[in-house]
Amino acid sequence: MVVGDFNNDNQSDIVVVNSRGKTISVLLGYGNGT
Repeated sequence: MVVGDFNNDNQSDIVVVNSRGKTISVLLGYGNGT
């Protein structure tokens, strides 16, 4: 899991790697708890 601002909107985003399923999930933060 990595936290950073990946879309340059000044909000924290999360990237999660699932090595078993060979997938990457990007969860964009909107600054409102979602």
